[in-house]
Amino acid sequence: MSTRPRTVHTSPRSPQALRSRALPIALACLLAILALTLVVDDALAANSAADVGRNLGGLLKTWATWLFGGATAIIAVTHLGRRDVAGALVFAGMAILVGGFVLAGPQVADFIRGIYEFADTGR
Repeated sequence: MSTRPRTVHTSPRSPQALRSRALPIALACLLAILALTLVVDDALAANSAADVGRNLGGLLKTWATWLFGGATAIIAVTHLGRRDVAGALVFAGMAILVGGFVLAGPQVADFIRGIYEFADTGR
């Protein structure tokens, strides 16, 4: 007779499996709550509802700027890694064009608004 140790198969719903997954989930939830309180703290510190919206808009614009810059850098590195100079130049042109319109200041927004008003009214 063989005296091999018996393997124990645990169910995904067993208490041991649930306990082993509970700690990472709890830490992720705690980290998410902490991040939200740190991020929203500046927006909620405003004096009025209009200031909260303005602060939150500024925060989201800052995040969009960093995300756009990071994604642009990653994609540019892939073009350069493949030594695809033509693709990299086309991508750089598109990134400058899109970034210029999306992340533009109020002057560019007024210019675009003027173009739309001219197209709409003819004046």
